[in-house]
Amino acid sequence: GFVGTWEIVAFTQQDMNSPVNEIRDFSSFYLENTDAPLKLVFSDDDSYTVEIEQGRNYFGSGGTWSFDDPDYPTYLLLEGASDTLQYNLGATIRPHDPTMSIEYRRSCGQGAALTETVTYRFTFNRLD
Repeated sequence: GFVGTWEIVAFTQQDMNSPVNEIRDFSSFYLENTDAPLKLVFSDDDSYTVEIEQGRNYFGSGGTWSFDDPDYPTYLLLEGASDTLQYNLGATIRPHDPTMSIEYRRSCGQGAALTETVTYRFTFNRLD
């Protein structure tokens, strides 16, 4: 159900260290003043491409995609030429699902001192 073209419709940021647990909507960085919002294209051959005209690219320039567990996926893995990016899935995506939600979690520190600092949430609509 993951194969296809996905277009961004929302982008939020949550500061994990904020005492008020605020979630801020920054969708306009990807959607305002553009006719071509960010698109992710996932192919049958496990490759993916990124189409972006504005906003920060958190997805690399393309490469291969996979799940941590094909039967019960929790994470989407995007492997590019120089790094691998991991995104939490908001839900399993089935062929008839019109939306996809993924999270990119950033951290500081190492080992036991690793602290989550911010979570970026991306919501996409299926185009095909």
